[in-house]
Amino acid sequence: MEGTASKKKQQAPEAAERRRAAANKNEEAAPSQRREQEEKAKRREEEAVKKMRKAEDRAKAARRRREMARMCKMMCPLIILLIVGATIWQTYVGEKKTGKYLAVGDNQKKIAARMQVFGGLLAAMQEGEERVEVQVQGCSALWSLVAGHVAGHADFRRTIVELPGGVGVIVAGMRAHQANAEVQVPCCGTLLNLAKNADNQRTIVEAGGVEVIVAEMRAHTHDARVQEQGCGALARLALNNAHNRRTIAKAGGVEVIVAGMRAHTHDARVQEQGCGALARLALNNAHNRRTIAKAGGVEVIVAGLRTHAHDARVQEQGCGALWTLAKDDNNRRTIAKAGGVEVILAGMRAHAADSRVQVGACGALAMLDKNGDIGRTKNAQALFSLGACSNLEIVSLAHYLESSYMEV
Repeated sequence: MEGTASKKKQQAPEAAERRRAAANKNEEAAPSQRREQEEKAKRREEEAVKKMRKAEDRAKAARRRREMARMCKMMCPLIILLIVGATIWQTYVGEKKTGKYLAVGDNQKKIAARMQVFGGLLAAMQEGEERVEVQVQGCSALWSLVAGHVAGHADFRRTIVELPGGVGVIVAGMRAHQANAEVQVPCCGTLLNLAKNADNQRTIVEAGGVEVIVAEMRAHTHDARVQEQGCGALARLALNNAHNRRTIAKAGGVEVIVAGMRAHTHDARVQEQGCGALARLALNNAHNRRTIAKAGGVEVIVAGLRTHAHDARVQEQGCGALWTLAKDDNNRRTIAKAGGVEVILAGMRAHAADSRVQVGACGALAMLDKNGDIGRTKNAQALFSLGACSNLEIVSLAHYLESSYMEV
């Protein structure tokens, strides 16, 4: 026991010495450890900063790519429009030898080139369906290409509809941006001009074009541009197509046309296109004639004629509309009661040298006189004018409406 105790006493100083040595070593090592820890922390911080910068760079690159894609979608229709515009310039302004460059049956290579150009434009619109600017630029480009009566424009109209999904792309764009009038105006203008072809009319209706046009007119009652183009499109679709007249009326077309005319009494172009649309919807369709009268169509037509007595285009279309509506017995009485005879005579006086106005007015007066309504007005000038109409060649109502259609 004593040996063990003495041994412990001898080892105690050694243990204390070792502890002091270890403590001293730790004290000497502490600054270097702190430096190492600080360096590690600094390296971690630098790595975190690098990672953050890399993430920012990747985000910036992604934003640049998205912006580039957006710009490409925006510019694609413009670029194609410039290409097609250059072709049109060569076609109609260049030398005579290029005059048939885009004509039907020119040759397969040029037809294929034309299909490629329009196909690219429609593809850009389809890909950028959710982009307002793409739809506006694309439909504006198409509108400018299909408007007019020259051979090239008629060829363009056929080409666009023949392409897969051609009309469907336009209708889809209108449906996707129903609340945006800037999209609706050029799209309606494009459909209006595409509908100059009878086959195109069927394609537009099958693609849901009538319902979309009526919906956008209802959504933009107070936008004169939408009403003008919408009325023009419905008028064109109703021309020489009994099925389309029924489809338009069923979709509520009569009511939106009358509402648009009532909201824009002082806009001559809305009145012109509205009268033209009502005239064509009423042609050879007794149900539509009654619907128009019930919706207040007679009153808005008479108001438009009275407000725009010096506008020949409004007078021509308005007289044509009253002519068609007067084929109904009740409508004849309604027209006379609304002052229709007086506004027709005022238009005849204001446009004595305009044969189109005179023929339309005489046709309306002749139809109104079937019930003796003109005689009951005790208006001697009305009777005189009706007699004077015998000196004019009164064409058929259908032919008059077809040949008097005004362009938008």
